[in-house]
Amino acid sequence: MYLLVRLATLFRLCQRTLADSPDCGRNCQNTQPVLLQTNILVDEPEKGLQMRADKILAFISVSANTTVMNLARDNVAHLRLSMGRENVDVYMVHYDLKKKSWLEHYPEWYSQNVQFAAEQSGLKPQHMQKLLSGFNMSKYTWVWALDEDIDLTGTDMIKFLQLASMSKAEIVMPAAERVAFPHQKPNLGCSYRYADVIDVMFPVFRPDALKTVLLECEHCIQNESTWGLSRVWCHFLSRKRGIQRGRACAVVDETLAVHVNFKSHPKYAKGNHTDNRSMHAYRSAEQAGHAAQKEVRRWHPEDYVAGCPSVMWATECVDKAGISHLLVPTNAAASNLSTSHHKSDPDCDGDDDPPDDR
Repeated sequence: MYLLVRLATLFRLCQRTLADSPDCGRNCQNTQPVLLQTNILVDEPEKGLQMRADKILAFISVSANTTVMNLARDNVAHLRLSMGRENVDVYMVHYDLKKKSWLEHYPEWYSQNVQFAAEQSGLKPQHMQKLLSGFNMSKYTWVWALDEDIDLTGTDMIKFLQLASMSKAEIVMPAAERVAFPHQKPNLGCSYRYADVIDVMFPVFRPDALKTVLLECEHCIQNESTWGLSRVWCHFLSRKRGIQRGRACAVVDETLAVHVNFKSHPKYAKGNHTDNRSMHAYRSAEQAGHAAQKEVRRWHPEDYVAGCPSVMWATECVDKAGISHLLVPTNAAASNLSTSHHKSDPDCDGDDDPPDDR
């Protein structure tokens, strides 16, 4: 099933690409930021894409759902085929406490491919804080924190890591459709873009940056929800690690991932939000999200990025020639930024993130 979803997502990406072209007509207006200023980057882009010696720790939160198991195994196979088996370690966290089911279905695969494992209820940022705060990450170039419904099998890993390194950002992610924040969708005119918000679904960290977030960003990771975290860690890292504000996080546009969206968060329960049980679960998750977000904002007002997801934008585009362009929002987006509440925005109730995924 996830393969069908992936094909459908890629088809929608092609439609979006056509819609975003300069010739698509007046309906395309005000959908993307516009160029404001051009600067030459200090670093020239490397010629050719060579196999890098990067080493990745893939930190994956999973359930024992059959589709999840299939996708996780495919992702690991793709990472190792792209980078070399010795350059990828897997840390698998079983949030449903069903590691036994994996061992029953795929005992040989598990023993050969999973270097670290834990059974831990909760959400992925909580898992990271509990399991990686004291974990030795010094041998890794990157730590990739993956939700279980992210498909990387079509992602050009070598190009992604090269562009991530060129950006010098502390947190990066490949562009994708079906993401919480529209500015994380691909912009075909850029190699990568700097942004002030990177979602928690599949961020890639430099290990020292991740340690800084886990150990020093007090109250950034709340117990009941991930809301607020994605809005604070970019500026927090800029301030803590002496990075130019606005350049701690980047979206890599030349390489794409696919968010399949299994809707595995407990808030979805069983149902379609029309029955009392699933509606209660959804509303409870929203309430917890609002509370978490307010708490993060209260503790980190100087780092917190306010505003509804639909009107956020990337701040700087680096094109394929290595030239950077500052970005400003279109008139429509700029006018929306003047208020904190947008009744016409289905994803925004005041100043909240879209619902947590796994």
